[in-house]
Amino acid sequence: MEPKMNEPLTEDQLSSARTKQSLDFKIHRFWHNLPVLIQAIIAGIVVFEVGNLIWFPILYFIPMPLSFFIMIGVFWLYLKYFSGSWRPKSTVEYRKANFRSIQLSIEIWKWGLVASMMTVVVIQAMMVLTFRFVDFPTELFQLWVDYDLYPIWAVLGFIVFAALTAGIFEEVGFRGYMQVPLEKRYGSRIAIGIVSIMFTVLHFNQLWAPSAIVVLIVAGILWGILAYLCDSLIPVIVAHVIVDITAYSYWWSGLAAEQKLETIFITGIDLHFGLWIVILIGSLGGFYVISRKISKHNQNG
Repeated sequence: MEPKMNEPLTEDQLSSARTKQSLDFKIHRFWHNLPVLIQAIIAGIVVFEVGNLIWFPILYFIPMPLSFFIMIGVFWLYLKYFSGSWRPKSTVEYRKANFRSIQLSIEIWKWGLVASMMTVVVIQAMMVLTFRFVDFPTELFQLWVDYDLYPIWAVLGFIVFAALTAGIFEEVGFRGYMQVPLEKRYGSRIAIGIVSIMFTVLHFNQLWAPSAIVVLIVAGILWGILAYLCDSLIPVIVAHVIVDITAYSYWWSGLAAEQKLETIFITGIDLHFGLWIVILIGSLGGFYVISRKISKHNQNG
């Protein structure tokens, strides 16, 4: 029963309030006594797993296309809250800082998006080249959704929303809430390295991940650099979504298995292999040049 206004609290109510304040204080003190490394890793994992915990029940229990419309609302709520909107006020600045900037200059918009496209090309080139060194493990690149059972609009919707889910939730978690505190404490290089390792390790619950470990590490590094230089999650979310659209529509759809080539240890270094080496080197070079341009822009204010 709530006390009436101006009515003094009973001894039991005072005791309950003191207990709650004491518990809140202990939790707050425990959290802030943790090393920044542990805080950042826990926060990043929680932030991206919150999204996954919402996405999977919606996908399983709500029919398409209704589930797609619900996910649009989920994305909006998720982005609003974790970018610093709404209560509690005590965490607003923390959430804003970890979400990075959402107001970008025209130069950062332009070069950030070009750099994000370079990372997409790098990752696809590395995937192709990886499976010229080792056999493509068809049995590991299997989706739990059978595209043949659904109409084309449902398949396309699934691909786009699955990619948006991974791109938004993972980037806010990894390159936002995990990397930002580490940058402040240890510097950008160490932060990017730690987050790239965590990004790779936390993908190992998926059977295909060990075969693409180098690709995951490089993707984590490139996206970490891009998020740091642009001080924004927007370019890395765009890149991540495009990479995952490609993954869901090609690598995990059965098309890659149908079109796989023999390794270079059987065929020798052929035109296909040489062409993708050139594409990889060119896209890495393009990313480096654009990164330098963004860095100089930041230095010049």
